Amino acid sequence: MIFALVGRPGSGKSTVGKIVASETGVVYVSSGDIAREIASGSNELMASLKNGAMAPEEVMREKIAERIDACIDMGKDVILDGFPRFIGQSIWLNQRYGSITMIGFDIPYQESLSRLANRGRYDDGSCIQRNEFYDKYTMPMFNTELRGQKTYAIDAEKSISSCVYETTMIIKYSGGRIVSNVANSSKI
Repeated sequence: MIFALVGRPGSGKSTVGKIVASETGVVYVSSGDIAREIASGSNELMASLKNGAMAPEEVMREKIAERIDACIDMGKDVILDGFPRFIGQSIWLNQRYGSITMIGFDIPYQESLSRLANRGRYDDGSCIQRNEFYDKYTMPMFNTELRGQKTYAIDAEKSISSCVYETTMIIKYSGGRIVSNVANSSKI
């Protein structure tokens, strides 16, 4: 099964995704890590990513598919962090893999900016740009019904431990294959 964690920048989806993966055996796949991998050979593309641009769509889909396919081959479920980011990516995932479970990490716009500032990651505009992208393109995915897609929302203003618990329960009760007390789960 594929579990997609989506939310505003700073919503905690990466932190929660990594913890849930290490505790359950579900494989964690970061779209941000993949984007940085794609851009690693190009200073121009890396600079664009740091300013809020997205990695080339076809290459991103290809890399995401490679990671998911490897997990499927190993009989593992997948936590996707930050993908899909818009309806076209969601449709592509559903057409290629069937049902996905979307888990939205809900925080207000101002909370996102505050968290990023507290992490020292607030800059001259990319955080605002990324939040505007989320409002315009990512949020509508939750209002689009795709056959077989399940959608859940987590109040990400709660503690990390609460968000980890809720995410784990969503995975468990959605039919995910959880292996209890897994130490150092594999990362693809």
